[in-house]
Amino acid sequence: MHVWWFAFNQVRGLPEQLLAGRFRPMVDWLFDNLMVNPAAISDADRAVYARAYSSPAAIRAGNAWYQAFYQDIEDQKAYARITAPMLGLAAEYDDALTHLLPEKGTNVRVEKIANTGHFFVEEQPDVVLRALTAFL
Repeated sequence: MHVWWFAFNQVRGLPEQLLAGRFRPMVDWLFDNLMVNPAAISDADRAVYARAYSSPAAIRAGNAWYQAFYQDIEDQKAYARITAPMLGLAAEYDDALTHLLPEKGTNVRVEKIANTGHFFVEEQPDVVLRALTAFL
């Protein structure tokens, strides 16, 4: 799947104009297309996400994460490896953390979460909680 929203969210000003007050279709598309089980998140939960992200300020704040990618890449070149234990959680299909995290730390563990998509906290909250509790 092409991750078009990375580029879309990097455009300054446009997402706020297009999505402010109309964020529910975006929420529904993301959950319907990036979850193994879209029914894992209720209509009421979707409404909460849509409300939280519908203001121009919330959209701008969320998009700042995408807009900082290139600077983050440059900044990370100067960082020392993290010596504290690190846990990365990822959907089973996602190998990005498996490849990226070990070079960022000295004590890294990556755990895959089965039967889930991008929003694994919503789809597999008990599995996530067990992994975090065991790690901490």
